[in-house]
Amino acid sequence: MSLTQATAYYRDEWLVENGFHRFKGGSLPALPLFLRLPERIIGLMLLLLVALQALTLLEFLARRSLADHQEEIAGLVPGNPKRKTDRPTAERMLAAFTYLHLVVETDETEVNGYLNETLTPLQRQILALLALPETIFDLSFTVSLPQFQ
Repeated sequence: MSLTQATAYYRDEWLVENGFHRFKGGSLPALPLFLRLPERIIGLMLLLLVALQALTLLEFLARRSLADHQEEIAGLVPGNPKRKTDRPTAERMLAAFTYLHLVVETDETEVNGYLNETLTPLQRQILALLALPETIFDLSFTVSLPQFQ
Protein backbone atom coordinates (compact mmCIF):
# COMPACT_ATOMS: atom_id res chain seq x y z
CA MET A 1 0.00 0.00 0.00
CA SER A 2 1.40 3.37 -0.94
CA LEU A 3 1.61 6.28 1.47
CA THR A 4 -1.21 8.05 -0.39
CA GLN A 5 -3.49 5.00 -0.12
CA ALA A 6 -2.64 4.50 3.56
CA THR A 7 -3.40 8.15 4.28
CA ALA A 8 -6.73 7.94 2.44
CA TYR A 9 -7.76 4.82 4.39
CA TYR A 10 -6.70 6.41 7.67
CA ARG A 11 -8.74 9.55 6.96
CA ASP A 12 -11.84 7.48 6.20
CA GLU A 13 -11.50 5.54 9.47
CA TRP A 14 -13.75 8.03 11.27
CA LEU A 15 -16.69 6.67 9.26
CA VAL A 16 -16.41 3.35 11.09
CA GLU A 17 -15.70 5.03 14.42
CA ASN A 18 -18.82 7.19 14.05
CA GLY A 19 -20.99 4.09 14.48
CA PHE A 20 -19.16 3.14 17.67
CA HIS A 21 -19.57 6.70 18.94
CA ARG A 22 -23.33 6.41 18.51
CA PHE A 23 -23.25 3.23 20.63
CA LYS A 24 -20.98 4.67 23.33
CA GLY A 25 -22.92 7.81 24.11
CA GLY A 26 -24.42 9.27 21.00
CA SER A 27 -27.92 8.78 19.67
CA LEU A 28 -27.99 4.98 20.26
CA PRO A 29 -26.39 4.51 23.68
CA ALA A 30 -25.86 0.91 24.71
CA LEU A 31 -24.81 1.85 28.24
CA PRO A 32 -25.91 1.79 31.00
CA LEU A 33 -27.08 -1.74 30.46
CA PHE A 34 -29.76 -2.90 32.90
CA LEU A 35 -30.26 -6.32 31.34
CA ARG A 36 -28.81 -9.49 32.89
CA LEU A 37 -29.93 -12.32 30.61
CA PRO A 38 -27.59 -12.91 27.66
CA GLU A 39 -30.52 -13.41 25.28
CA ARG A 40 -31.93 -9.99 26.13
CA ILE A 41 -28.54 -8.32 25.78
CA ILE A 42 -28.10 -9.91 22.36
CA GLY A 43 -31.62 -8.81 21.38
CA LEU A 44 -30.98 -5.23 22.50
CA MET A 45 -27.70 -5.06 20.62
CA LEU A 46 -29.40 -6.47 17.51
CA LEU A 47 -32.07 -3.74 17.70
CA LEU A 48 -29.41 -1.07 18.18
CA LEU A 49 -27.47 -2.44 15.21
CA VAL A 50 -30.58 -2.29 13.00
CA ALA A 51 -31.19 1.30 14.16
CA LEU A 52 -27.54 2.15 13.38
CA GLN A 53 -27.94 0.72 9.89
CA ALA A 54 -31.11 2.80 9.38
CA LEU A 55 -29.32 6.01 10.47
CA THR A 56 -26.38 5.21 8.21
CA LEU A 57 -28.71 4.57 5.28
CA LEU A 58 -30.49 7.90 5.85
CA GLU A 59 -27.17 9.72 5.79
CA PHE A 60 -25.96 7.85 2.71
CA LEU A 61 -29.11 8.56 0.70
CA ALA A 62 -29.22 12.26 1.63
CA ARG A 63 -25.52 12.83 0.99
CA ARG A 64 -25.60 10.99 -2.33
CA SER A 65 -28.61 13.00 -3.48
CA LEU A 66 -26.95 16.28 -2.48
CA ALA A 67 -23.75 15.29 -4.28
CA ASP A 68 -25.66 14.26 -7.43
CA HIS A 69 -27.41 17.63 -7.59
CA GLN A 70 -24.35 19.56 -6.31
CA GLU A 71 -26.48 21.16 -3.59
CA GLU A 72 -26.28 21.90 0.10
CA ILE A 73 -29.02 21.91 2.71
CA ALA A 74 -29.58 24.70 5.22
CA GLY A 75 -31.67 24.84 8.39
CA LEU A 76 -30.39 21.76 10.20
CA VAL A 77 -28.09 23.50 12.69
CA PRO A 78 -29.97 24.81 15.76
CA GLY A 79 -29.26 28.49 16.32
CA ASN A 80 -27.75 28.92 12.86
CA PRO A 81 -30.49 28.28 10.28
CA LYS A 82 -28.49 29.73 7.36
CA ARG A 83 -25.53 27.39 7.76
CA LYS A 84 -25.37 24.98 4.82
CA THR A 85 -23.90 21.50 4.61
CA ASP A 86 -23.54 18.79 2.01
CA ARG A 87 -23.03 16.13 4.70
CA PRO A 88 -26.13 16.21 6.93
CA THR A 89 -26.34 13.79 9.83
CA ALA A 90 -29.32 11.51 10.32
CA GLU A 91 -29.91 12.88 13.81
CA ARG A 92 -30.26 16.46 12.56
CA MET A 93 -32.50 15.44 9.67
CA LEU A 94 -34.78 13.51 12.04
CA ALA A 95 -34.77 16.41 14.51
CA ALA A 96 -36.34 18.57 11.79
CA PHE A 97 -39.49 16.44 12.17
CA THR A 98 -39.70 16.76 15.97
CA TYR A 99 -42.56 19.23 16.22
CA LEU A 100 -45.17 17.44 14.12
CA HIS A 101 -48.29 16.62 16.14
CA LEU A 102 -51.08 14.18 15.41
CA VAL A 103 -54.38 15.47 16.79
CA VAL A 104 -56.99 12.85 17.70
CA GLU A 105 -60.54 13.96 18.42
CA THR A 106 -63.31 11.69 19.61
CA ASP A 107 -67.04 12.01 20.00
CA GLU A 108 -69.83 9.48 20.53
CA THR A 109 -69.79 8.14 16.97
CA GLU A 110 -66.25 8.39 15.59
CA VAL A 111 -62.57 9.08 16.11
CA ASN A 112 -60.87 11.61 13.80
CA GLY A 113 -57.16 12.18 13.44
CA TYR A 114 -55.12 14.64 11.44
CA LEU A 115 -51.67 16.19 11.35
CA ASN A 116 -51.87 19.58 13.05
CA GLU A 117 -49.03 21.23 11.10
CA THR A 118 -48.12 21.39 7.43
CA LEU A 119 -44.67 20.27 6.34
CA THR A 120 -42.05 23.02 6.27
CA PRO A 121 -39.87 23.60 3.20
CA LEU A 122 -36.94 21.99 5.08
CA GLN A 123 -38.98 18.89 5.86
CA ARG A 124 -40.07 18.68 2.21
CA GLN A 125 -36.46 19.02 1.09
CA ILE A 126 -35.37 16.20 3.40
CA LEU A 127 -38.13 13.94 2.10
CA ALA A 128 -37.08 14.75 -1.48
CA LEU A 129 -33.45 13.92 -0.66
CA LEU A 130 -34.54 10.55 0.69
CA ALA A 131 -36.86 9.97 -2.30
CA LEU A 132 -39.85 9.67 0.03
CA PRO A 133 -43.28 10.99 -0.98
CA GLU A 134 -44.84 13.72 1.15
CA THR A 135 -47.95 11.56 1.40
CA ILE A 136 -46.31 9.48 4.13
CA PHE A 137 -47.29 12.33 6.44
CA ASP A 138 -50.92 12.28 5.34
CA LEU A 139 -52.10 10.81 8.62
CA SER A 140 -55.75 11.81 8.41
CA PHE A 141 -58.17 9.10 9.46
CA THR A 142 -61.74 8.58 10.62
CA VAL A 143 -62.88 5.51 12.51
CA SER A 144 -66.54 4.91 13.29
CA LEU A 145 -67.25 3.60 16.75
CA PRO A 146 -69.72 0.77 17.25
CA GLN A 147 -73.05 1.83 18.68
CA PHE A 148 -74.11 0.12 21.89
CA GLN A 149 -77.79 -0.21 22.64
